[in-house]
Amino acid sequence: MIYSLDMTQIGLIISGAVLLLCGAILLIMEMVRKNKEKKGLQKREEELVDLPDKIISACGGIENITEVECKMTRLVLHVKDSSIYNGEGLDIKALLMENKITLVIGNNASSVKEEIEKKLS
Repeated sequence: MIYSLDMTQIGLIISGAVLLLCGAILLIMEMVRKNKEKKGLQKREEELVDLPDKIISACGGIENITEVECKMTRLVLHVKDSSIYNGEGLDIKALLMENKITLVIGNNASSVKEEIEKKLS
């Protein structure tokens, strides 16, 4: 049996195939994006584990820190001597004052504060 298709039917078949192909491509792109996002979150979590120790080290050690505060996305460290601060290993913006160092670390400031406070006590 031979079927004959007119141009409208052929156009509909091609359009359907293109839509399916586009849907498959979008699905694959979304899966790749989620995978990258998941890897990025894991990397950030790993960095957060080391961040309190890196901050303490950059501030001249635990003995130089007298108090820790958290202000939204900033971590404020009251220190005996801010001139000791060496943040070369940190990718964090810092504001140095005489006896205070303010670090902009993002949404995890409160958890980093808690970890530093544990080490202070």
